[in-house]
This record gives sequence, C-alpha cells and structure tokens, in this order.
Amino acid sequence: MVRAVDIEGLLQKYVEENSLERADALYLLYTVGSEEAAKTLRARYGRSGALSSVLDDLKRLGVDKVDRYQKAEDTGEDLHTVVEDSFKRMCLDLVVKSAKARAVALSRRARKILYLISIIRPESVNTSDLQRLYRLLFQEALAGHELDRALDELRDCYLVQGISSYGGYLNFPPYFDNLLNELRGVMPRVEVKVSWPPGEVEVEEA
Repeated sequence: MVRAVDIEGLLQKYVEENSLERADALYLLYTVGSEEAAKTLRARYGRSGALSSVLDDLKRLGVDKVDRYQKAEDTGEDLHTVVEDSFKRMCLDLVVKSAKARAVALSRRARKILYLISIIRPESVNTSDLQRLYRLLFQEALAGHELDRALDELRDCYLVQGISSYGGYLNFPPYFDNLLNELRGVMPRVEVKVSWPPGEVEVEEA
C-alpha cells in the first residue's frame, strides 16, 4: 500500500527539482499506462527514460506494480485520481508555459486538427472521425501517417496524452480546456459559406 501524501510528495520533489519530464512520466503512468506513456514522452522529450527513474522512485515508496485503481492507504482514493489532481494542482503552470513555447512550431496540419478537436469536444474523438471531418471541412485528404505525425505534435504540446489501441480514441488531459484557452491564437479561423445556384431564391423552411 502507498499513501496519497507520499505520491504528492514525490510530485512535489520533481517540481522542486524543475523536472517536469519526471512529473509527466508519473502522471502518464497512472493515466494512460506504460506503453502510451512511453510514446507520449518520446514525442515530448525525445526519450522515455524518465519512466525507469519514476518506477524506481515508486518502488522505494513500496509500489511494486503500477495499478491506477489501487487505493491510497491514507485517503482511500484511487491512485490515478490522486496523481491527476496533484499533477494539475502542482504542474499546470509549468505545462502551460511549456505548451505555449512549443505551440509556435505546430504545423498547419496539426493546427487544423486541433481546431477540429476543439469543436468536437467534449464528445469523444477518434482518428477516423478526424480524417472524415478534415476532408469535409478543408477539402483535402489526410493520410494515416500524416494524421499520426500531427497527433505527435499535439502530444508534444500536452494536448493529447494517448490514443487507445481499440477504436483509435484520443485521450485528453483533464487540463485540456486550460491549455486550449491559452493556445486558441495558433488555430485557424474557419468560415463556412453556403451558396445556392444562380437565380434560386432561398426560402426559410418551417
């Protein structure tokens, strides 16, 4: 068993050491699992080695296996809830600062996809829907590898934290809306215009 206060203390230690990478690794372990965590860390930091460091720290706290639904000994909360709440409270400012610096390098394709995500949420978003809507709205095809590359860019900006292997559903952080408010300036301004054949009078339908 591990206490919530110990997990919070570990996150605080990473923050004090200015190691957002390790704090992020701990957060991702308890939200998207080790496999997606490794992919996301590689997209953000070019490596996933922070996972090994975090796992060693967790072992020192008595955690032999990461189980997001394990209960904290002192509060009875699921550990993923403890980690999510603590990460947002302690690290949001660092995440926003880093995301804003990285967002200036987003490709136009990634910015278009971010726009699509912003109008679909809070409904679930999957890769198939993004490809269909991209073609409909922007009148151009989006190949699978192009979408993957763009989603990696959004992982890099902390906007996407994982993609499910079943159905291709995107996993967003609980601070997504905070980030979106800060990054709206990088998204395209989209206007949809409807025109009718010459000479046809538009009549309002009842």
